[in-house]
Amino acid sequence: NIALVKYWGKRDERLILPTNSSFSLSQGPLLSTTTTVSAASPGCSTSLSINGQDFPVSARIRAVLAAFSSIVGHSVHVDIVSSNTFPTAAGLASSASGLAALVLALDRLLGTRLSPERLSRIARLGSGSACRSVFPGAVLWRAGS
Repeated sequence: NIALVKYWGKRDERLILPTNSSFSLSQGPLLSTTTTVSAASPGCSTSLSINGQDFPVSARIRAVLAAFSSIVGHSVHVDIVSSNTFPTAAGLASSASGLAALVLALDRLLGTRLSPERLSRIARLGSGSACRSVFPGAVLWRAGS
């Protein structure tokens, strides 16, 4: 998603709640992320590969995994393979796109069938902007009260 009105800071660091509302446009196939997840081998921890390069699993990804672990009632350890059709870390919301794609892939893998709103809240734990990337088109993220 490309933010047209950005959020400027968090009023709650744990829940990643913004101080102000923001508005973005999801770019669909023009700028996209493809993420697959598969169950990690027994006894193995979660692994992460982005555009063919291995990375350590960040605290943001661990927060998303913890949310799904709480929902399914057991620890979730997966192999994550993600790729972008646009440059990573170039200011084009690759982390938001990647975390939203991860949440959608985990929902499918685990069969949780969560609502888009609930998936958006989980994606927000990884990246504030990821909550907007769950939805297509124009998206308003309300600051709420």
